[in-house]
Amino acid sequence: MIQNDPETIARRGVALKTIAEGAKEMRDAGENPVDIQNFINKHRQDLAKNFPDKEKQEKALNIAAKAQGIV
Repeated sequence: MIQNDPETIARRGVALKTIAEGAKEMRDAGENPVDIQNFINKHRQDLAKNFPDKEKQEKALNIAAKAQGIV
């Protein structure tokens, strides 16, 4: 099984906390909930591109392979 290195895990954690704080600030400022959700989605996509979760990727590939009858 592929494992994430500790540095990537730490960076993902910091990034997720930053996204959450940004969303809370937007909520407190009275932003539209749809805009807040778009903010969260965009930044989580960026996070996945920059710091991919290798364990989740491997799990998704295995599930897809089983669904297609490859494995």
